[in-house]
Amino acid sequence: MKDLFTGILIAAPTTAVILLFALSGKNEVMTSQERHHVDQQLAAELFDRQFDAAWAGSKLSPDQENRSRRIKKLEERKKEFDEIFNQQFAKSQTDVLELRAAIQNHEQKISSDHDIQSSKR
Repeated sequence: MKDLFTGILIAAPTTAVILLFALSGKNEVMTSQERHHVDQQLAAELFDRQFDAAWAGSKLSPDQENRSRRIKKLEERKKEFDEIFNQQFAKSQTDVLELRAAIQNHEQKISSDHDIQSSKR
């Protein structure tokens, strides 16, 4: 029975760590995908603007004005996603440090409990 209890004590924090990483990783992946999508859209718009400018010469068409507005919006979204990504990275670093400290504390508690039980025998 004591072995079962010890197994549960060891498995519970490990399960919590795995769930935390799975949930936080999902959000990071979604942010990374959106960030990549915005980067692709921005690159395509910049290419189209350069191509249209080279093809049409120096004429400024309404489409170029719309494209410039879209490029500006995409650059703003890119900055937003970069900030979100940097915040998530910093948070994941602090989470990892906190989890390591919690695991070490838990391991120390288990070893001290085991030492106490061994000394009682």
